[in-house]
Amino acid sequence: MSMKNSALRVVGPSGTLLSAADPPDEGDGGLAALAERTATAISALFVERPTLTPLSTKSALRPMTSDGVPLNGFLPGVAGVYAVVAHPGVILAPWLGRLAAKTIMKA
Repeated sequence: MSMKNSALRVVGPSGTLLSAADPPDEGDGGLAALAERTATAISALFVERPTLTPLSTKSALRPMTSDGVPLNGFLPGVAGVYAVVAHPGVILAPWLGRLAAKTIMKA
């Protein structure tokens, strides 16, 4: 079983694994099954497959607009508020930050 739109990374000295994936169709009720599929997919990468047991699952929202296009500008109808919302923010941050700074300085 494949995982759609997934990314994995290990964080911190504890070796915590973060898996970014589209939310399960079942909502938060499907998180345990998603964690099991993720563990199975990781285990399959090894010749001698380890047994991986997910300890916990959590769900969080990604900072995205409904159409997936980054938002970078003054908010209409809200004086003085400038918003930058994008996914993946880490990759786009330098470019969006420069664009935001130029726009704000010209305002």
